[in-house]
Amino acid sequence: MTDITRRLMIVTLLVFLLAGLGLSGFWVFGADRLRANLNQWAEVWRAEGNHVAYKPFAVTGFPLYFRARLEDFAIAGGGASAPWRWQTPALRLRASPFAPTRARADFTGEHKVVAELFGVPVAFTAATKNGVARVQRRGNSQMGGVELHDSSLVIDGVSGGFTLKEALIDAFYNRAVSGPTTPSAGLAVALDDLILPAGLLPGQLGTRIDSLNLDAEVMGAIGPEVNTATVAAWRDGGGTVEITDFALRWGPLRIKAEGTMALDASLQPLAAFTATMTGFNETIDLLVAEGALDPRDASAAKTLLSLLAKTPLTGGAPEIAAPLTIQNQRLSVGPVPLFTLRPIVWPAT
Repeated sequence: MTDITRRLMIVTLLVFLLAGLGLSGFWVFGADRLRANLNQWAEVWRAEGNHVAYKPFAVTGFPLYFRARLEDFAIAGGGASAPWRWQTPALRLRASPFAPTRARADFTGEHKVVAELFGVPVAFTAATKNGVARVQRRGNSQMGGVELHDSSLVIDGVSGGFTLKEALIDAFYNRAVSGPTTPSAGLAVALDDLILPAGLLPGQLGTRIDSLNLDAEVMGAIGPEVNTATVAAWRDGGGTVEITDFALRWGPLRIKAEGTMALDASLQPLAAFTATMTGFNETIDLLVAEGALDPRDASAAKTLLSLLAKTPLTGGAPEIAAPLTIQNQRLSVGPVPLFTLRPIVWPAT
């Protein structure tokens, strides 16, 4: 081995050694900052009158990740108007030193939640065999997503439970929106094989929803807190919800729709959609059986809907292409009213 070769090897080893030391120092510094930031966030959360608790934790994952396991994790907030509490045996967090604005949470396992939704107290236990959430911050925007597999949910006071084979949910929120023509929030949902408790909803079309897909954007500025004041301000500013895709397969019903939603003077939904449906006669029969539709109204609805229905050129079940509307809490297909929706009770503050 020549002197030149020996020197090159020594220099190369020194470079790798220095790079390793630099990476180690960078990772240790980042791990300390992650731990400090989590604990500081917890202190601020408590100072605002909320609650959060977890056991002391270590940060692992060198050199590619920061990993933290928060055991006996419990968090509560919402104040007196809309209190909520969530607890789980362990919450696992992961971030990359090279992408500090992104984070990932693994919430596989059991979760207990107590909350007040639209003025109604709700307590439930949820579990998932594989649950992951992702969050990312970019300027004034926050983006996130949830992925669930083989999940279940049991609500206190409700007979039976929910099961879900798969769910993919993505959302974003932009706090720097000033006009009604720019989206301040968005939501994309894809659910597969959702099983409902029997008798959960009026006019329930069986206990199994084969699939549900939704793509929607909230147009106009709206604050991160949802209450009567913020929702009314959003409505008064011309806010709408633009639904670019809605698809549902539930019992005999197959529906695809797109359209716009808003709020009326009583903060109840107004909607105008263009919808395509099949299985409407069987759906009406189920609504009658569930007591959600009077048999005489059902007969008239079938007659009117049959006039709107057309058989596709390629064959198959008759389908209806008709407006789907919500007004005065009444859901109608074309000129045919189907049933009345329950009013939404928004949180006061």
